[in-house]
Amino acid sequence: MRSVRNLEHLDRDTGYRWTDADPIVEFLRNDITDSGWSTSYLADRAGVSPSTVRNIQNGKTRHPYNSTVETILRALGWGRPVRRITRD
Repeated sequence: MRSVRNLEHLDRDTGYRWTDADPIVEFLRNDITDSGWSTSYLADRAGVSPSTVRNIQNGKTRHPYNSTVETILRALGWGRPVRRITRD
């Protein structure tokens, strides 16, 4: 016989909830528009799906993965500096 667990006692709030969009999203949105490239062209250059680019541009994606941000930035000609954090 299979036992069913009652999970009502568990708190459903399992993580931090962001209230605002990541500031990089606004930068990406503006740069995507300024590039004049089609969604499909940029998606091909970045190696992401057209819906990913479209969702960032339309504001549906408020907190994209860092890897997605990096690939789209690189496709648009941007790069972020990589710095070693040293301990004193």
